[in-house]
Amino acid sequence: MIKHILITGGTGYLGSHIIKELLSQGYAVSVLIRIDSSLSRLELFKEKLDFVNVDNVEVFFEKEKISGIIHVATNYGRKAEKVSDIISSNLSFPIKLFELAIQNKVGFFINTDTSLPRNLNAYSLSKAQFRDWLKMVPNELKIINVIPEYFYGSNDDDTKFITGMLHKLKRNVESIDLSEGIQKRDFIYIDDAISAYICLIENLDKFEQYVDIPLGSASTISLRSLVELIKKMAENTKTKLNFGKIPIREGDVMESKADISYLLSLGWKPTICIEEGINKIIDIEYKENK
Repeated sequence: MIKHILITGGTGYLGSHIIKELLSQGYAVSVLIRIDSSLSRLELFKEKLDFVNVDNVEVFFEKEKISGIIHVATNYGRKAEKVSDIISSNLSFPIKLFELAIQNKVGFFINTDTSLPRNLNAYSLSKAQFRDWLKMVPNELKIINVIPEYFYGSNDDDTKFITGMLHKLKRNVESIDLSEGIQKRDFIYIDDAISAYICLIENLDKFEQYVDIPLGSASTISLRSLVELIKKMAENTKTKLNFGKIPIREGDVMESKADISYLLSLGWKPTICIEEGINKIIDIEYKENK
């Protein structure tokens, strides 16, 4: 029986939600952190967690027997980080963690990948390179490579598309410059994303060694339609939307949609449509705080 899980990126948005659900189901959770990590997202349940400094990770493996690792930590490169920092976070350290998992006979390693093409930017290349190593290094772990589309939910960072757009519209900024918005994306609400991770853990006996698991809603919406929907649901905003004001990013994907057939075969399915998801954010962040 799986009892003890080590998670990276637990102080972030996705990781903290995974931790909350794992705790609610009775798992023991250790969280890998850096000395300067903010624990604000874990405040309500941090007393139930075991925190492990990354500098002491080898000692942790010597002392603890864990069932598996959920690797969520990532460096998106959105804050002008150096390429070397992105490589360190997304490739060098995960390889070290993976090696420790092999050496200590950990049962499974769930990696959180990206659906972006490998050569789009430093972030996507580093994630693809780690995926390559997961496939190449001989081991006896069950490796589940989750490839999420765009997850969203309440109290996320403004760097995320839906959250950032909603907050700007709610603040009634004068205008927002956008591309044509013809790109189509697959958005999945955070609750559905978390239930997929739990589903994978509950079905580990069905996996051999390495498997890719796309994760999304299996439906797409154009960015223009999405922004117009958010503006409509935000209500009473006078913000002007300047579509076509900025060019589409070179090499950008025109349509990205998850093939969720594997997850469906395990009994999982998404339950929250984009309209319901946006409405949940508004209810939680605005209506409940009045």
